Amino acid sequence: MKRLRLLALLMVLAMLVAACGGDSEGSDTTEASVDTTEASDSGTAQSDGERLMVVASTTIWGDVISNVVGDSADVEVLLPIGADPHDYQLSAAQAAMMQEADLVVVNGLALEEGLLDVIESLEADGANILELAGELNPIEYGEGEGHDHGDHDDHEGHDHGDEEGHKDDEDGHDHDDHSAVAHSCLHFDDEPTAVSTGGAIPDDHTRYSIELADGSASVTLDWDEESELSFFLSADAPISLVDGAGNELAAEAIEAVGEECEAIALVASFDLEPGTYTVEIGPLDGADAIDLVWEETGHHGDEEGHMDEDGHDHEDEGEHHDEEGDHDHEDEGEHHDEEGDHDHEDEGEHHDEEGDHDHEDEEGHKDEDGDHGDHEGHDHGSHDPHVWMDPLRVAEAAELIAEKLANLDSSVDWMANATAYADQLRALDAEVVSTLAAVSEERRKLVTNHDAFGYFAARYDFEVVGTVIPGGSTLADPSSAELAELVEVLVDENINVIFTETTEPAALAEAVAAEVDDVAVVELFTGSLSEPEAGAETYIDYVRTNASRIADALS
Repeated sequence: MKRLRLLALLMVLAMLVAACGGDSEGSDTTEASVDTTEASDSGTAQSDGERLMVVASTTIWGDVISNVVGDSADVEVLLPIGADPHDYQLSAAQAAMMQEADLVVVNGLALEEGLLDVIESLEADGANILELAGELNPIEYGEGEGHDHGDHDDHEGHDHGDEEGHKDDEDGHDHDDHSAVAHSCLHFDDEPTAVSTGGAIPDDHTRYSIELADGSASVTLDWDEESELSFFLSADAPISLVDGAGNELAAEAIEAVGEECEAIALVASFDLEPGTYTVEIGPLDGADAIDLVWEETGHHGDEEGHMDEDGHDHEDEGEHHDEEGDHDHEDEGEHHDEEGDHDHEDEGEHHDEEGDHDHEDEEGHKDEDGDHGDHEGHDHGSHDPHVWMDPLRVAEAAELIAEKLANLDSSVDWMANATAYADQLRALDAEVVSTLAAVSEERRKLVTNHDAFGYFAARYDFEVVGTVIPGGSTLADPSSAELAELVEVLVDENINVIFTETTEPAALAEAVAAEVDDVAVVELFTGSLSEPEAGAETYIDYVRTNASRIADALS
């Protein structure tokens, strides 16, 4: 039966790789994985008393495991250096290696998005899987954040979670969100492009000075998408659009801007189909010209919310919800009893308020009933999977791994290495605190590429005030409105650094930075260790380098 299930799994993987295209990331990793499979042959005959073979999903956990096992076990890592754990597909050879391993260690909490089906199949087949993040007192997304830039459910009125796409208020549209105002306000400082009546305004994010004849003007705009456009005007003038068939379109919402930007008097928003439009402005008494900036401020969603062309559902970015949106994963990895939490704020001490960190269960840590709670699926709700950003949690993870290994082979003192390594990580934590002391309290605000620094922020007293990519997954796609909102955050919070990551392109972050004067883009390590001599060869190097770069950028 075990072989039949493995064969079925390999067939599924082969189809997945074919669906992704022969020249895609999956085909590259197949070649790399052949070497790891061959290297692991000596570890597959565990029943004959040979060395344990442990498979880790990421380079970070691979390094942690290597420090725990020393020379007493073989360690194989699935993801290559520089790979994004959110966006990685296994080869069939790697899946077979996982099946033959004595222990497979993954991060869990849906971090390895491309591995979820494989992990579930392996668990059903009896494979020994340790999902670490759920065991380390995970926090909710946003606990380290100030501005909830990654949440698509509540953009202060610009709500994409409604069944019809954009949420309507009693007047038809809820446009209380001024997230794009600060972005457009910046362009009112640009050199104006003069346009006479009858001219065209082809470019967004451009300041047009439109000549008025008798207080009115007509200009043309070609638009090729189904989306929402907003027109920002320097004066309180009437505005409407006429489509190619001669139908006049009234604005869905017209709002006075107020004190947010003195250069902008009002914003008018229209839901448009592709086509050519005449923009009618005026009459406006006593004026010879009016300044205008237009930009796209939203996309129509489908019935489930805000979906993009690739099927990414921005209603729950990076969160794998069930049909009700709430997968109640009871006590998932929270190894604490009713008498007290297993608290990670206590510099890594592993006990609850009653001193009872119970490790008696062979399968893991006990919950209230002495049972560790099962892994019914991999739907972890809104828990943040990036637990390794806190070295104290990683110190505990090392000891959890040692306990699991002791259940597999009691002839090795796995805990001795784990304890020594955990002590190094606690010393590293103290070093990071000292390094970051150079950053003043008012400067402890982070804008990052995606929402990966919640644990870092919670541990070291920072605040994540914005992200370039919404939510906790790098697979999300920010809208123009969200990028405009991030520009507003940079301005309002006086932020002059955006932290990007080695596993993702920095183009979006650089584009946002270009919208504000004197904003630097600084690269950090997130989902992977580095090549030799690059600063993050080990997890300890990784943490130390990130802390130094953050301190240098913000102090």
